[in-house]
Amino acid sequence: LQSYLIQGSIERLAADLRERFFSHVLRLSHGTFDQRRTGEILALLTSDIPVLQHQLGAGLTQAISVPLT
Repeated sequence: LQSYLIQGSIERLAADLRERFFSHVLRLSHGTFDQRRTGEILALLTSDIPVLQHQLGAGLTQAISVPLT
């Protein structure tokens, strides 16, 4: 049950991060897209957020598993 709750929280956090990132991308100036390679900005969304999601999951699981002393 604990693992299920942690995973659900991490999924919601990742979804929120994706939504915020996408909203930010939509607000970028046109010049930003002239300075970046095609797909570079969206590649961050598809690569960095899953890595962050994995790290958060591992950290949260470990933090909750370790008893407070």
